[in-house]
Amino acid sequence: MMHGDHIEMKRSAERFYRRARRQGRLVPAERCEVLGCGETERLHAHHGSYSRPYSVRWLCARHHRLLHVGHVN
Repeated sequence: MMHGDHIEMKRSAERFYRRARRQGRLVPAERCEVLGCGETERLHAHHGSYSRPYSVRWLCARHHRLLHVGHVN
């Protein structure tokens, strides 16, 4: 996949996500999904694949950052 295609897929997934949240089709988790974390504030929706915009993991800011540098599975 070319870089421009990846960016467009990301933007499309983000638009889809925002619309789904507004319409109540995508409801955030109550806490970070990393086992043992328990953080409940300012959770981030992480898309493992932009081709599946409904498939998100709810992570706290710390674990979302760690996931992107390869320290969380």
